[in-house]
Amino acid sequence: KAVVSTQSTGVKYEDLQEDSRREITRIVRFLGREDTDEAIARIADKTSFKKCKAKELFVSHDAKEESFLRKGVVGDRLNYFNEKDAEVMKKIKDDVYEKLGL
Repeated sequence: KAVVSTQSTGVKYEDLQEDSRREITRIVRFLGREDTDEAIARIADKTSFKKCKAKELFVSHDAKEESFLRKGVVGDRLNYFNEKDAEVMKKIKDDVYEKLGL
């Protein structure tokens, strides 16, 4: 059985882009771990958007799509989603946050 915890933390893509080491450190501490600066740097490097895209970790198995990843540019969603899409996504986010007590 899955264990559901009321503890959660959020991660914003924009924050990861701004300072991935800071955000990874925050996540690691949330998980109750203390890692060295070298380990955090290694995690940041191996999980960077550029490295993940190069390794094709997020390739779709659907013939219609080449990859689940777009450009990795903050704000690029505006090139794909219209105002209605944004409203739907905000509602989903708000519902999830409410259920998590955030």
